[in-house]
Amino acid sequence: MNKRTYRKNIALTALTKSGKDENQLIPLSKREKIALNTVFLAVHNSYFLKYPELEQIGRQNIKLSHVQERSGTFKIDEALLMKSLGYVGSRSGNKGQVLDVLKDLSGAVLAVDGFGIARSLAQDEKWEADDGFAVLIASAFRPKDGYFHIEIPSVVLHRIINPEISIYGLEDWSNFKSKNTPDLIDTLEYYWEKGDEYTDWFDLETLKKNLGIAKGMVTIDGNNRVVATSETYEKWGRINAKIIKKIKEDVEKNTDIAFNFEVETDSAQSQSESGRGRGRVAVTHVRFKLIPKPDDKCVTKSKSVVSQLQRDAWAQRLMTLGIAKNQVDGVIEQVEIEDSLVKAEFINYALSKGEHYHRLKSMKGDFNFGGWFRKHILRNSVADWLETRATIIDVLVNNENIENPTDKQIKAFREKLSASISQRYLSLLCDTSFVQLKSEFEDWLTEEYEKPVATGEEQINLTNLTPEDTMFVYFEFFLEVKYDLFKPIHYSEELTTLYGDVL
Repeated sequence: MNKRTYRKNIALTALTKSGKDENQLIPLSKREKIALNTVFLAVHNSYFLKYPELEQIGRQNIKLSHVQERSGTFKIDEALLMKSLGYVGSRSGNKGQVLDVLKDLSGAVLAVDGFGIARSLAQDEKWEADDGFAVLIASAFRPKDGYFHIEIPSVVLHRIINPEISIYGLEDWSNFKSKNTPDLIDTLEYYWEKGDEYTDWFDLETLKKNLGIAKGMVTIDGNNRVVATSETYEKWGRINAKIIKKIKEDVEKNTDIAFNFEVETDSAQSQSESGRGRGRVAVTHVRFKLIPKPDDKCVTKSKSVVSQLQRDAWAQRLMTLGIAKNQVDGVIEQVEIEDSLVKAEFINYALSKGEHYHRLKSMKGDFNFGGWFRKHILRNSVADWLETRATIIDVLVNNENIENPTDKQIKAFREKLSASISQRYLSLLCDTSFVQLKSEFEDWLTEEYEKPVATGEEQINLTNLTPEDTMFVYFEFFLEVKYDLFKPIHYSEELTTLYGDVL
C-alpha cells in the first residue's frame, strides 16, 4: 500500500457547478475534477515550503488572518498539468484548452460537500453561504513563464490547509474510467478511516445529484449544447448497471484504495407496515458496505504524473533559493538518503529551513545564497537530521509504545522537543540575562527582516509565548542562528531530562 500523506478537506468532495440559471446545477467534467484535485495537491505540496512558520505552529492552529497576510497564488508546471489532464505534447492549442478548463472553474460558484458530511459534523466549518456554495478558484492565467498561475481565495485556502474534517485524498485520478469515481471514493474513504463497515444511508436523490444525474441537472456536450441528464437514470437498476458498476471496477483496480464496496438498497415503503405486500417498491435510499481488500491487491505501484507535483514544488522552491533551473534535478539527486520517503521528508525540512534563512537581510545582496544552501543545509545538516530522527524514533517506539511511528508523528515529536528546549533555555536564565536576551531578539528582528514578522503584536512577551504563536517560531530560529541550539546533543539532553537515561 502506498504511504499517503495528502489530507483533504471532506467538504471539497462531490462538487457541482452552478449554471446560468440560478436553479441549475452542472456536474463537473472529469477534466475539471482532475484540475481541481491537482490544484489542491499543489497547495498541499508547496504552501508550507513557502511559509514554514505556519507548519511549525501546527496546522490546527492556523487562523484565517494568517492566510490573509500571505499570498494565495500558486504555480503549477504547464507540462505537468497538461499531462494530468490527458494532453500529450506542448502544443499551444493544448495549453489553451487547459487554460479554458481553469477559466471555467475560475470565479464559478460550486456546491461543496455534496453528501453533507462536513455540514453534519463540523463545529466551525463554514462556507460562504449556509447552503455550502463557494468560489474555489478566484483566477487563473498563463503568463508564458512555463507555469499556470492560480489564485485561491483566502477563505477557501484556509480550509484547504487547515481542514476541520479531513480524509486521506487520492493523489492520482488519471486511471479512473468513470468521472464519478473520485467523488464517491472520497466519501467512502471518510467512513473507512473511521473504521465503519457501512456508510450512512443516503437518499437516492442525493446520490443522483452527486453522480450528476438528478432532475434539473444539465451537462454540456462537446458542442456546448445544454443536455438534460436525468431522463435516462430514473430507476436504480439503470444507475447501478451503468454507473455504480464502473465505479466498482475502478476501485477494484486501484491499489491505493484499501477497500472494495457493495451497495445495499432500501425504500421508504419497506419501513412501514402499510408498505408490505405491495410487490416491488422503488429504491429511495442506498448505503455502501466497505470490504477490505486482500494485501496482494494493495501493493505499491509507480505513480503517475500527478505525484510529480511534489517534485515540481521542490523545483520551484530551489529556484527561489538560488539554485539554477538546470541544476535542480542534480541537487535533488545529491541528497544521499536511500529510503525515498525519508529523503522526501528531509528535502521538505531542508527547503523549509532554507526559506527561513533566505528571508534574512544578512543573506541577501551579493551573497551566493544558492551555494550556501547546498553546502550548509542540503549537505552538512543531513547527518544531524538523520541522527535526531533515529533518536526520536527510538523514544517513540520504546517509551511512547508507538510501534511504527509515521512521518507525521516523528515531525510532531521533534517540534515538541524543540519547543521544550527553547522553554527550558528561557527558564534557566536569570532576570538580567532574560532581559538581555529579549532585547537582543528584538534588535535581531528589526535588523534581519524587511517587515514585521507578525502583525498585531506591539511588543514581544517571551514569558507568554507558546509554540502555537508564529513569533515563537522566529524565536526558535533566533536561538538556532545566534546560539547554535537544536543539535543532536540538545535533543538527547532534553530527552534525558524528560524520560531519564533512555538513550
